[in-house]
Amino acid sequence: MTQTMRIYRSLEELPASLPRPVLTVGNFDGIHLGHQRIIAHVVNRSRQVAATALAVTFDPHPAKVLIPKQAPPLLTTLTQRLDLLAQLGLDAVLVIAFTPELSRLTPRQFISEIVCNRLAALALYVGPSFRFGYRQAGDVPGLSLLAKEFGFALHVVPPVVVRGQAISSTLIRHLVRQGQVEVAARLLGRWHHVRGTVVPGDQQGHHLGCPTAKVVV
Repeated sequence: MTQTMRIYRSLEELPASLPRPVLTVGNFDGIHLGHQRIIAHVVNRSRQVAATALAVTFDPHPAKVLIPKQAPPLLTTLTQRLDLLAQLGLDAVLVIAFTPELSRLTPRQFISEIVCNRLAALALYVGPSFRFGYRQAGDVPGLSLLAKEFGFALHVVPPVVVRGQAISSTLIRHLVRQGQVEVAARLLGRWHHVRGTVVPGDQQGHHLGCPTAKVVV
């Protein structure tokens, strides 16, 4: 029987008895094939060492806090993200509220205060383009040094590449905007869809003989 994935909505909700986690950190918008590869590594390693398979994500998306006028339209809501993550074998997901205060943590502070002191990470899995900390100053080479200093294992997972392009949420958003939904579906590993409430519109589609639905997400 598959164990239900636990969801923690803050660092304060984490139980003291949580085994040292094997974790990954990111926004994970879309939970595309690249995200799925990283999470598969997290789950597999956690089973090998009897640890907690944990994903740490943020809500809202950092761009909505830091540069709201330039924030990208998201591929998934938080609810969708959590539903998709639950299908990948994780033991738990920690949702951290992204705030201006959190954004001001330096890369070293983020690793020291959250990854090590609060989570006591055994290992961290990230992609090669992973950025973190104040103004995204932290990168993989710097993270490697911090991992050695603080004593956790760092694993950099190669991206999933399709037709010479590394899969990313940014690329998939572009494909969806361009109407290339079949290509986007291949990179997501499923069809892209939105959830929301159907509300009355201008009825223009009905008059044209092609009724549509206006959805508020």
